[in-house]
Amino acid sequence: MTDEAKDVTELFTQAKEEKGSVEIKTTTEDNKEVVIVFNADAVNAIGDSNVNISVKVVTEDATVKDAVVVLEVKLEGATFADGEAIVTLPFTQEIPAGKIAKVYYVADDGTRTDMHATFADGKATFATNHFSTYAIVLEDEATGLSGGAIAGIVIAVVVVLAGVLLLAFWLKKKKGNGKNDDNGKTLPRQDEEAVDDNAIAENDIVSVGNENVPASELPSNEIASTVDNAEENGIVVGASRNDFNIRYEKSFMAKLIQSSDETKAYYGELKNEVLSYGKTKSHVSWAYDSVNAGRAPVLKFKVRGKTLCVYFALNVDDYANSKYKVEKAGSAKYESVPCMYRIKNNRRLGYAKDLIAAVCEKRGLTKGDVPTEDYRLPYESTEALLEKGLVKELPVATAKNESNA
Repeated sequence: MTDEAKDVTELFTQAKEEKGSVEIKTTTEDNKEVVIVFNADAVNAIGDSNVNISVKVVTEDATVKDAVVVLEVKLEGATFADGEAIVTLPFTQEIPAGKIAKVYYVADDGTRTDMHATFADGKATFATNHFSTYAIVLEDEATGLSGGAIAGIVIAVVVVLAGVLLLAFWLKKKKGNGKNDDNGKTLPRQDEEAVDDNAIAENDIVSVGNENVPASELPSNEIASTVDNAEENGIVVGASRNDFNIRYEKSFMAKLIQSSDETKAYYGELKNEVLSYGKTKSHVSWAYDSVNAGRAPVLKFKVRGKTLCVYFALNVDDYANSKYKVEKAGSAKYESVPCMYRIKNNRRLGYAKDLIAAVCEKRGLTKGDVPTEDYRLPYESTEALLEKGLVKELPVATAKNESNA
């Protein structure tokens, strides 16, 4: 694919005036498209600048170790730290048994950051708020590590094996809800689920596009197409109208309304929990539900894909190697609440309450009675949410580069 820079200044200027998004397409050597969709926040940040963009895909002789595909995207003249872009690139390589594919951002010093990409229909899709080098890597499915990394930890595994064996009996006694049956045997926890808390890369970020809005919900019965992995910027589904594209952007409330009963229950229980602490107040904006104590941030609720995520005003490093599998929020918009936790099961629901207690203690807040407000709302179609203003229809400026290297 050509990596020649393309001037896209006019596209961003037009889209900013119309408060829309920008879609840029370019074609690979085998006639497959790389698509980058900038959301309204990104367009707003870029719109007043003279910008050029270049895209390059390398599938042979990749410069990144262990990479099967390398994507290099450069945006010259502007940044969009407070916005996001959804990147979709072709990936049709067969994945060997026992392996999984991941997309990593590769920093100049070689440090890698998991982009939590989705892989479906011969494409890899991920969200980002900056451009650089990204690599698709095949890793061992059981450990999530590449071959080189596995070799590097073999010695450490042997060293700690004896300690693991010594702990086995204690862990067996610890597991359970503390209750015994009539024969004195420990009963298993009733809310325990067979969920691997470490398996957060590919299955956690469920594509919002998987909602598959029926064509009957679109004007003029037009055919709906999905936009994968748009969990962060809210661009959830697109439609084709003659010679231009449509994108729909969902608010926090729209996503919550269309989420599962389980997700709604998690949200309601945690919101009641945090609001039981004195001085806390909730404010629902377009993107999320923020809870503050006065001017001090406590947490934010956000629905990403089909998963409820809670962003806490806590230090991620304080929970390294703990049972709380928290993640560092990558976007600058979460600078005040950088500690993200995904609520995937009842066990994590309980751990989230621990984190609520920790941040409220940090803020000097005292817990009172837990309210019993029911925040569950009935499901509504995208068409109905459009009429209520909870979903936006975005004009999309499109650029397409048909040149091949």
